[in-house]
Amino acid sequence: MTTQAMIGHGSIFSIATADSPTDFTAVSEVTNISPPKLSRDTVDATHNASPEKWREYIAGLKDGGEMSVEMNFVPGSVGNTLILESFNDDEPMNCKIEFPDSPATVWSFKAFCTGFEPDDPVDDRMSATATFKLTGKPSFVGA
Repeated sequence: MTTQAMIGHGSIFSIATADSPTDFTAVSEVTNISPPKLSRDTVDATHNASPEKWREYIAGLKDGGEMSVEMNFVPGSVGNTLILESFNDDEPMNCKIEFPDSPATVWSFKAFCTGFEPDDPVDDRMSATATFKLTGKPSFVGA
């Protein structure tokens, strides 16, 4: 069978402001997107009659995790400004990742920026990494 693997070229990370929650703006010059890392807690439900002394677990709460985006740092750009707005605002913003398949698979979620790390080397391109914490249930809509 032929592989269906793809490269990430063409993926888009976008943010919507609290004032316009459905009007998304793409962050420009993105070089890498690390999508959310979903996780789920496990709750130990072992009891005195658990079969043959084996621990038993039940599913716990789910967590949308964090995601990060790396980009060329363009001071004053619309994308960098939106990221800093998200960092300074206590309310989560609507975010989405559009993958390069056709039609595009979209992962959308509410998140707030928990970190923004620009880098300004003397002999290389300026870059930045922004980290976002998801809140609530993300939506993953496949093609």
